Amino acid sequence: MAQLFWEQIRNELPAAGEFLSGSFNISGSFATTGSVLIELVDSSDVLSIKSGGSEKIKVNNQGTLQFVSQSVAPTAVGGGMFYSSSNEFYFGFNS
Repeated sequence: MAQLFWEQIRNELPAAGEFLSGSFNISGSFATTGSVLIELVDSSDVLSIKSGGSEKIKVNNQGTLQFVSQSVAPTAVGGGMFYSSSNEFYFGFNS
């Protein structure tokens, strides 16, 4: 693995208000302050969230949020939502 320094890439990054295009893969953590805009421009584009290699949530090009059905129930958390493979929704509440 190569180590990159800010001085090596700073002229390659877009300026404030400009956009990155194409593919962008992040391995590890990602943090930002301010707004994040994701613009899906093609009718086949979707926003997909995966965990452990399995798709969990996606948003299609019409803006529909879809929970992907899961066969194993996660640990309940207050404010959480879960969609099971038996076609049922579960909601987590604080007691």
